[in-house]
Amino acid sequence: MRRTLQKNLNRVLCLVLVLLMVLLPAIVGLPDTAMAAGPQVGLIQVTKTPINIRSNAGTNYSIVGTLSNSRLVYVLSSKKGTDGRTWYNIALSAEGEAYGWISSVYLGCITTVKKDAEFDAYLEKQGFPRSYWDNLRVLHSIYPNWKFEAVHTGLKWADAVDAEDGKKNNNYVAPNFLSEYGSKYVDTTDVNSQGNQISHDGGWYKASKDIIAYYMDPRNWLDDEHIFQFEKLEGVDDVYTEKIIASGASGTFMDGSYSNSTSIGIKQYKNGTFTYKVDGEKKETTFAKAIFELSKTHNINPFHVLSRIRVEMGTEGTSNLAWGAVSGYENCFNFCNIGAYAHSGRGAQTNGAIFAQGKGWTDPYKALDGGIKFLRDKYIGVGQNTIYTQKFDVVTETPYDHQYMTNVMAPAQESLSTSQMLEKAIGKDYNQMGFVFAIPVYLDMPENACENPASSQFVPSSNLTTDSVIASETYEINLSSITGIPEETKKEALLEGIDVVLEGGTMHLFDKDGNEKEEATTVGTGDRLQIWDVDGEFFKEYAIIIYGDVDGNGKIALRDLLNLQKHLLKTDELTDSYLDAADVSRDNKVSVLDLLNIQKHLLGTQKITQQ
Repeated sequence: MRRTLQKNLNRVLCLVLVLLMVLLPAIVGLPDTAMAAGPQVGLIQVTKTPINIRSNAGTNYSIVGTLSNSRLVYVLSSKKGTDGRTWYNIALSAEGEAYGWISSVYLGCITTVKKDAEFDAYLEKQGFPRSYWDNLRVLHSIYPNWKFEAVHTGLKWADAVDAEDGKKNNNYVAPNFLSEYGSKYVDTTDVNSQGNQISHDGGWYKASKDIIAYYMDPRNWLDDEHIFQFEKLEGVDDVYTEKIIASGASGTFMDGSYSNSTSIGIKQYKNGTFTYKVDGEKKETTFAKAIFELSKTHNINPFHVLSRIRVEMGTEGTSNLAWGAVSGYENCFNFCNIGAYAHSGRGAQTNGAIFAQGKGWTDPYKALDGGIKFLRDKYIGVGQNTIYTQKFDVVTETPYDHQYMTNVMAPAQESLSTSQMLEKAIGKDYNQMGFVFAIPVYLDMPENACENPASSQFVPSSNLTTDSVIASETYEINLSSITGIPEETKKEALLEGIDVVLEGGTMHLFDKDGNEKEEATTVGTGDRLQIWDVDGEFFKEYAIIIYGDVDGNGKIALRDLLNLQKHLLKTDELTDSYLDAADVSRDNKVSVLDLLNIQKHLLGTQKITQQ
């Protein structure tokens, strides 16, 4: 049989050579289809709440839905909105219908992602689930020097969320969210005997389980701003320079831009300098130099130290701990607010000063040295080497018990601040930086990233395609067709791989002549999958397309080669689904290249992939 096939193929090859001579101009300069670019995509960028999607380009138009952070959307077009900004018309899948309009303020990382087999192989080797891939591909397209490392926690996702939701853990939200989102953001069962919401840590409320899951799910933060909560905080000596740290300190109290009126007079670090003593000898240095050198000594990311100080002390140095000016504890400095929380009837700053006094942090240098060493020894040194794992303790030997901050949103907020500071500090070379991100992966994660509980729109992950009528993790659901179906697939297998999203809908598969297909029959190009509504009425139809199956029998064979040859010679042209199936190279045209691809498939030298 194989010898007969080879003989017939050799005859066809002679015709192919003739066609190559005739149609050579059509294949000159063809792009490498393995690297063919797809549609433009972008990532939603918003921290605290879902973002509104509008019916047209402007905030004066009606809201059609909301989307959460890091959701990948497809850009269809853009135009200037009524507010003067650029707005993008987006879809939720590659060939989906337009969903609505989003302001450029909230859509970042807009790019056209090219297929990159080497990068995909790297993601697979790292063990990233497929639901991480789309966003990481976008980031890699824009920032090719960024490195992503999977941190396998070994914890089951549901167990981790349950543990973080436990009463012993500190996951709080600001009190305004109770009135804004109620039980979606706040655990409204956390009440006292009078039924009043319990206030924690100076006025915060216990976070709801849903919002904890949302902020814990790493897939919700894979954009070029919030991903910095996963930046590694050790072993980055070759990434940062003292110049970058100085740029990051620019415009803050650490370079002398601000002064503060305290109980012991007006304080200011002129030109960013301060004095200190070593063995009785008076010395002078700058915040930038001290932070850079001490961070290097303690093997910690210097920009993380700078960012932490800016977050804890404020850009202007609004805390008296930044100046050694807490009443009763003068000359006690604590730039990282370590131990600075209300307890024992004392305020946070007083307790922070008491902590500093106990550590001997009596000048800025000692406070910086001690604070950096504290972060190193108590957190980074025990494996919590990202902002994320310092908040969500999922990497230590006794997880969930050792957490630096109580605000459930803190990693997202701090990473946003860090990324903006970094981009400003580094300038034009930002895209070439070699940042390293350690991104957690859990066991038994849900197939889709956990939604913000206030979001009104479910958006599919990378391994699920849908158009709101049907959905599939196995096949590609396009606007009016289904692809990704292997040759010789049976009807039963096809239907098992598709779910009906339309409430009460049912599926019916028909052949090209309108006859409903039996269970054991093979699915082929030209078949039609119809969706009927709850009343048994026709609702929508999808064309079945199997690339290379030009004649519609569900198998790629010699007759498909001959039918495509006739089409190219214009003796019997293909139409509709059969023409789509002939575009084996997926370059939106049918040419000799597709003929050669089918030939290679039949010879077994290069198989046609359906995905």
